[in-house]
Amino acid sequence: MIFRRKGLALAPWYGLMALMWVFSGAFALAFFAAVFTIRPFTWSDLFVTALIGFSAWPPGAYAWALRGSIRYMRTYYLRIGEEGVRFHLPGAGEVQVAWRDMQAVTREKVWVNLKGPFPFAYRNYVYTIVTDRGRFTFSTFEIPRPERAAREIAAKTGQEVQRIAR
Repeated sequence: MIFRRKGLALAPWYGLMALMWVFSGAFALAFFAAVFTIRPFTWSDLFVTALIGFSAWPPGAYAWALRGSIRYMRTYYLRIGEEGVRFHLPGAGEVQVAWRDMQAVTREKVWVNLKGPFPFAYRNYVYTIVTDRGRFTFSTFEIPRPERAAREIAAKTGQEVQRIAR
């Protein structure tokens, strides 16, 4: 069983990126239309035109940053096989863990802080595979249906997903 984002699973991300480019382009087009059609400029015209011009930057910057995130998202996966779990997740690289090496699978709801032009925080479930070699975490950002992956791993090891309350 393989958990990875590819093909149509990435369509919402590409759609969001396209929407941000459309917003940025619309603001840029409105800026150029305002610059070349308003004569003579008053202070209010100048202020509104500058605001429209500055409004083109945030959606363009977001779309540009999202492009890099999608590129990395395509490389993440978690494969459950007969010999163990093989995955590529952020900060872990390519790892294979045998079933006998797994100690626990945990689930915890944590605050995720996003930085950028408009920083915000949200709560998300983070699943952790605890082994002798370390702790490997994954969430909905890295793979689709992480709760199902955690249940499958726990079932193969004869355990249950441990919930960590904070």
